Amino acid sequence: MQLLKTGMAGLDEILCGGLVPHNSYLIKGIPGSGKTTLGVEIILQGITLGELGLIVTFEERPEKLCRDFANYGWDLRQFERDHSLKIISTSPLAAREMLSNPDSVLSRFIAESKVERLLIDSISSFARLEDDPVRLREIVHQFIGSLITKEITPLFIMEKNQLHSGQVSFEEYLTDAVIELSYEQKGQRRRERFIEILKTRGHRHIEGRHTLKIGSHGVEIYPSCQASPTGYTISTSPDDKLTSGVAGLDTLLGGGFPIGSTTLVAGSSGTGKTTIVTQFLAAGAKIGQRGLFVLLQENPSDLITDARSIGIDLPRLERDKLITIMFLSPINICVDELLFTIRQLVLNHTISRIVIDSLSDLVNSISDDNYLKDFVFTLTDLFSCNRVTALLSYDSGNMFGNLDLAHNKIAGSLHNLLFLRYVEIEGGITRALSVLKMRGSQHDKGIHEIVTTDQGLSIQRRFEGREGLMTGTAKKSVIEMDEIIDHVSRLDEAKKNLNI
Repeated sequence: MQLLKTGMAGLDEILCGGLVPHNSYLIKGIPGSGKTTLGVEIILQGITLGELGLIVTFEERPEKLCRDFANYGWDLRQFERDHSLKIISTSPLAAREMLSNPDSVLSRFIAESKVERLLIDSISSFARLEDDPVRLREIVHQFIGSLITKEITPLFIMEKNQLHSGQVSFEEYLTDAVIELSYEQKGQRRRERFIEILKTRGHRHIEGRHTLKIGSHGVEIYPSCQASPTGYTISTSPDDKLTSGVAGLDTLLGGGFPIGSTTLVAGSSGTGKTTIVTQFLAAGAKIGQRGLFVLLQENPSDLITDARSIGIDLPRLERDKLITIMFLSPINICVDELLFTIRQLVLNHTISRIVIDSLSDLVNSISDDNYLKDFVFTLTDLFSCNRVTALLSYDSGNMFGNLDLAHNKIAGSLHNLLFLRYVEIEGGITRALSVLKMRGSQHDKGIHEIVTTDQGLSIQRRFEGREGLMTGTAKKSVIEMDEIIDHVSRLDEAKKNLNI
């Protein structure tokens, strides 16, 4: 079946391809949820695809509609001059009469221009025609039916009653598909919009609530977490590995990071997490592998400065299209938008390596623990299915001591885990790295010192003869030979003194 594209990638995705031709669609929601904006944009996107559009408004003046959509970059008057769009301002009663009269403006435009899409704003206005609910249902049913017989795909805007939000209206039974928009409070100062497909008769759709945003160019829809349509993760050979770009680390990893794996690089602030992930992307760029750096915490200019201090020229790598830096403010992170954007980049570009710095910011923006788990799984599944190797930094919070993940399920769903920490040794502070998990690979189990020079971060000696490193305070685990000799000398001296 040939579907009608809505022109919005996110909406087409949750509709599993687009609109079913000649099916009726109900778009309902509370004031401010974006009903009219979504409905009109579906009509306008159809025009850009070569179709003709028709908007029938019962309450909104055409002048105001044109003015409002000019703010999104749409010139509705130009579409009218091109005869690709017609806006009719009328009443529900007049619209009924025009549909029954083949010589009316509405009927003639539909018949002569072969209109594909029609928007009625709003079907709730029919309530003014009849107080009797049974008779009102008959009127609306006849109106919807008369449009369907004209081989047109109608969309109806409907106002949702906030006082009776759980009540199902008869319009939802009469139409083939129901799209519900919501506008919900988040915290004390913000609201968020969501879209949910409640039903699509004769066609499948992606269930659940999805993020809807209204930006400077109109409606943007970002599907919620979904497993890859190609199935579960694709396995790779244990020998398929990528170099880390960190001197000495590949040896600890058993040869490098397995292709398609996702690694959590955890540690407190200043331990070297961002340095490791930056060197990882730079190592790929040296051999022509494209990388994506998703930056959620550090300012890009600071990242560029820090990278330059270890000999990595990020601006040059960006110009050469070997590394793409995507910065999102941690204040208003939309995880669905981030996931959608990453997926589009992975599917449409040849990306081999991805870094997200840091996962902590994403964790803090997801209040639902179950959705957090779904989000992390969807990310790892996306990377595995497309043979993308990813490093996710994570701020463990504790400056000293054991690894403390706010959500332990995160570590369990990721393939590999590196832990960086500060260690106190004999009155000094140094940094240490250990590989806690490396799925499908034999890795070093020791704890190693790390240092950073103008050449970057590197792995140094393994800490021997000490315990308590995981707690941040090391102590000697055995008595050294010089201590034994010193102890014996003191005993001999004591014996001599006793003989005197």
